[in-house]
Amino acid sequence: ALRRKLSGQVAQRGSFVNHEYLRFDMAYDEDITDDVLLEIETMTNQWIKERHIVTTEEVTLDEAKARGAIAEFGEKYSSNVRVVTMGDVTVDLCGGTHVMNTYDIDSFALAGFESKGAGIYRFTGYTGEGIESMRSVVDVFTHDAQKSIDKANRIANENNASMIALPSVPLLMGSYRDILNYRDYLQEIQFLVKEFEKTLQDQKAASALEDLSAFDSMIQGSCLVAHVTTYPADIAKQLIDRLAEKVGTGTVFLVSEYNNQLLLLAKSNNNVHCGNLVKKAAQIAGGNGGGREDFAQAGAKDPSKVDEILAFVQKELSCES
Repeated sequence: ALRRKLSGQVAQRGSFVNHEYLRFDMAYDEDITDDVLLEIETMTNQWIKERHIVTTEEVTLDEAKARGAIAEFGEKYSSNVRVVTMGDVTVDLCGGTHVMNTYDIDSFALAGFESKGAGIYRFTGYTGEGIESMRSVVDVFTHDAQKSIDKANRIANENNASMIALPSVPLLMGSYRDILNYRDYLQEIQFLVKEFEKTLQDQKAASALEDLSAFDSMIQGSCLVAHVTTYPADIAKQLIDRLAEKVGTGTVFLVSEYNNQLLLLAKSNNNVHCGNLVKKAAQIAGGNGGGREDFAQAGAKDPSKVDEILAFVQKELSCES
């Protein structure tokens, strides 16, 4: 099937076969699409169902070549060789087969396909009762999907929100189509959960702009230094504008922690250079930035440094206790 469906030269580079599992390595210089892999699986199953008789015989090497028998590995052969024929499907020089008829295989499911580098691809698959093992292959996807689902449930409970609708687990078909379906299922779950989390964070942050009373106790003389979480950049910028109005004459400094990233914002109207302030503060957490005297922002990547940043800024601003 590989020889018929792939346009380039197909060369075997290793294999393992037992009664319900196979591994097959192949040298090939071009990309192989999922659609082609499905066609290869379908073609293989069609030949299985066609009940091709498997015959073996010993002939001279010249006669085997004349019949079109294909040798793998570039092996050296003696004057007499063993030729295996499966109907009109394939003629190969081969050391052994496992069935008397292709129908004995029952069915075939391609379970894995990966590049091993340097133009080598590896296929894995199951046959007959071994196809039940496909469940263990897709369990990797369902396990990761369940972790995302658990996260979404936790977020919904923490925010008293309704859980989002999620797609149902695909039915197991015993085919490479399962790999594709479960991969798509996982990607859709992860996308929906990420969007759900972002929506709730944005809603929570936006609602915080309606009531700023929680910041009253943080005002220290002419400055307000605060650490906020779940505030995306656009909301954080609106928040610092509102807080600056609340403080009046003075300086507001915010550290916004969002998606494990830090955004440092400063706004002032009392001769504090915001650009210099956020730059020094960001460097504490491995970041950088700057800006105007009256407003500036910077980014940093180490959330563990938040307390150190806040202490530094309060000292720089000489905030009153």
